[in-house]
Amino acid sequence: MRTKIIFTTILFNLVTISTCAYDFKQNGFYYNVNFTDMTAIVTFGEDDYKGKVTIPSSVTFNSKVLKVTEIGDGAFRNCERLTTLNIPYTILIVGRGACAGCTALRAVYMEDGVEIIKDAAFKNCFSLKELTLSNKLKEIGTQSFYGTLLPELKIPSSVVTIQREAFRCLDQRNMSLGPTSIKIEDSSEKLTIMSMGLGGSIGKKVLYLGRDIEMTDDFFSPAFSTTKQFEELEKLTIGNQVTDITELFHMSNCIKEICILNPSPISISNNCFVNSVYAGSILYVPDTSIADYQQEPGWNRFFNIQPLSNSSIKEISIPSKEIDIIYSLGGIERKLLKKGINIINKRLLFIKDK
Repeated sequence: MRTKIIFTTILFNLVTISTCAYDFKQNGFYYNVNFTDMTAIVTFGEDDYKGKVTIPSSVTFNSKVLKVTEIGDGAFRNCERLTTLNIPYTILIVGRGACAGCTALRAVYMEDGVEIIKDAAFKNCFSLKELTLSNKLKEIGTQSFYGTLLPELKIPSSVVTIQREAFRCLDQRNMSLGPTSIKIEDSSEKLTIMSMGLGGSIGKKVLYLGRDIEMTDDFFSPAFSTTKQFEELEKLTIGNQVTDITELFHMSNCIKEICILNPSPISISNNCFVNSVYAGSILYVPDTSIADYQQEPGWNRFFNIQPLSNSSIKEISIPSKEIDIIYSLGGIERKLLKKGINIINKRLLFIKDK
C-alpha cells in the first residue's frame, strides 16, 4: 500500500494525514481525471499493481467515456510484483518515475502512441529484457531506463532526443554498461544523444546506424563518455540515410565487420577508424560499388573490401521510397530483406548468411 504523507502545522502541533491520490478506481486501476480535456491519467492507490498489466485505452467515469492518455508520475513505482506492462496507443506520456523500482518487470510493450518518456520512468527495473518503444516517441528522458541492461534496443525513427544516461547501467565493479545490440532506425533527421544516453561503452557489440547522430557531453558526465561510446563495438552497419560519422568510431578498435548500405560513399577522414580496423576488419559495400569505395579517400584505407552479398547481414531495413515491394522467392510479400533470395522490383537479390 502506498500513501501520500502531508505535513501541516496546526496550533504548533504536527499533524499527519494519510490520503490516496486518485479520483476513482475501476477494474483494478486507479485514475485521476484531467478536467481540462476530460481524459484519464493512470495513478496509484491502496493496492500495488502486479503480474501482467494491460492499461485500457478508455474508461467510464460518471457515465462519461474518458480516453486514457497518460501514465502519471510514480503510478507503478515500486510495484515489485509487476512483470509485464502493455501500453495502449492512447497513452501519450509516461510520467516521471512511473515504473521506477519495478524490479520484476521483464517486458514493456508500447503501441504507437507514446511521445514522451519522462525522467527515471523505468529506472532500476533490473529485470527488464524486452522493450518495444512507440513509433511516435520523440523524447527519452534523463535516466529513464537507468539500471536496466537490455540485450537489444531499437530506437524508432521518430525519436529526436535521448537524454543523459537514459540507458546507462552499472555493474558490481561500477563499470558503465550498455545494450548488447542497438538499432537506430533510418531517418533523415539528426538524433541528439546526451552523455551516456545509450549507456556506457562496455557490452555494446552490434550497431545498426540508420541516421546521423550528434553525441554531446554535459556538466554531469565525463567527457570520455562520448568518445568511448562504441569502444567495444564488433559489428557496424551504416544505413542509406547516414551522411556523417565523424568522431563516432575513432576509438572503436574491436570492429571486425562494417556493412555499408549506401552505394555512394560518404566523405570520411583518414582517422575515422583506428589503423587496426582499417587493416583487420572486413568492409562490405554494395556489390556494384566496390570500385567506388576502393577509390574514395578514407574508405580506400581498408585492406579488405568485399561485396555486401558476402556479408552476414540477415535483415536490412529499406526506406519505402526507394523500394516498392519486396517478395520472397515463393511470392510472399516482405517488409525487410532477409537471408536468401529476395525479389525487389522484379530483380533478384541474394543475401548470404555467413
